[in-house]
Amino acid sequence: MQIRALKFRAVCPPIVTCIKSPSRNWFIRAGGVVCVCALAACGFHPRGAESELQPPARVHITGADRELTARLTQYLTARGAAVTAAARATAVIHIAVHEFHQELLTTDAKGRATAYTLRYRVAYEVAGVAASQSVTIERALPYDAALQLQFEHEKRFLQADMRAEAARRIAQRLLRPQAAP
Repeated sequence: MQIRALKFRAVCPPIVTCIKSPSRNWFIRAGGVVCVCALAACGFHPRGAESELQPPARVHITGADRELTARLTQYLTARGAAVTAAARATAVIHIAVHEFHQELLTTDAKGRATAYTLRYRVAYEVAGVAASQSVTIERALPYDAALQLQFEHEKRFLQADMRAEAARRIAQRLLRPQAAP
């Protein structure tokens, strides 16, 4: 047994001394500082709890897409904003554009469609506060000519999901904490 220990010491003396060395703690601390600096340099910030965000007190939403405005109302009220009439609102959100666009994504060897890209674009503005902004969401939609009903059902499902995602993104932008003056 002692022979093996001696062989190990003879073969790897720098490793053994490095592990037992007091300067090892210095390397660990320096590595931690480098990691923290790298995270700070890349723009990383902890998210924090959503309840800490301060939404506008009263909001009014206008737009033609009822499903989107209903979802947006749901997200805003869940985070503490009150959706009210335009006269009492502190912020008016106008949904200017909402459109779905379907585009061919892939074809098979015979030139038949096998998948489509479904895009949903929403342009909105907060009256008197910000310039017009937009949210664009894309989803892949597989297609099989033999399963046309399934394709239509999947398309409607994806459209509802994309509306919800757009409403969530708009609410996040509106509820983003403002920098203190």
